[in-house]
Amino acid sequence: MIDAEVVNINAKIAQQYLLKERAPEAGVKGTNRKFGIRTVREYADAMVRGEWELTHQGIAFNQDGDLVDGGHRLRAVILADAEAPGITIPFMVTTGLPNAAMAAMDIGKRRVPSDFLRMLGKTNTSSLGGIIRLAYCYYHVPWTNLESWARHRITPRMQEDFLEANPSLEESVYETFPLKKLFKSSAVGAFWFIARFERPDIDVQDFLSQLRTGELLAKGEPALTLRELMINTRDSSRSYTASEELALLIKAFNKWVKGEESHMLAFRNTENFPRITDYKE
Repeated sequence: MIDAEVVNINAKIAQQYLLKERAPEAGVKGTNRKFGIRTVREYADAMVRGEWELTHQGIAFNQDGDLVDGGHRLRAVILADAEAPGITIPFMVTTGLPNAAMAAMDIGKRRVPSDFLRMLGKTNTSSLGGIIRLAYCYYHVPWTNLESWARHRITPRMQEDFLEANPSLEESVYETFPLKKLFKSSAVGAFWFIARFERPDIDVQDFLSQLRTGELLAKGEPALTLRELMINTRDSSRSYTASEELALLIKAFNKWVKGEESHMLAFRNTENFPRITDYKE
């Protein structure tokens, strides 16, 4: 008989439940998959931040009493307890599942950031999700290399809170359309948002207009140098990531604001990520 109830799980209970998990073993039927420490870390961080919500997805045991679902969640509770001693998380705990149920678990399509934005009633969610990620990382995630931002996990709650605190992010999507042939939308949108926030005294739209047309620009003007770089890149096998494009936009903008010439623009993975605030007078 299948039964389900909400159980408040602390580290001690989590450890007891994990004793019923059949560890991965090659060639043995019915064992669980290997757990990923990155996923455990993400779950634990969400629990410590108070973002974890009770849903129908929780902990499950089969007819034999084996733990068949929830290993990552239970390990996350134990990890969270190390940072927030005594933390207790409510989970839906299901018992008595048919032994064959394990084969049907975790085969669905995982929701991506744009799905959660769509659930909030937002539009242009693919572009908006990318812009939010890049702008969030600029302000909150230390840059060490190209992977440091690409791999950083931004939860739906973090995404929603950041958007709620910065509603102009939605407006930034529309600023990406004129430059979509040159840049990734997330790079342009994040740049527009950051530049307007950091330099409200500057008309960022003038800089973007120069990038879009290149009209009446002389050699050495930052907008023209960046525009030509992106055109040449588009026609070659070199492809910049969104974070690299954002870095190049910021570098060109900083020179443009200061009235400096720029005959070459580059961003190396080993250098610090450029900041607009560094160039305030």
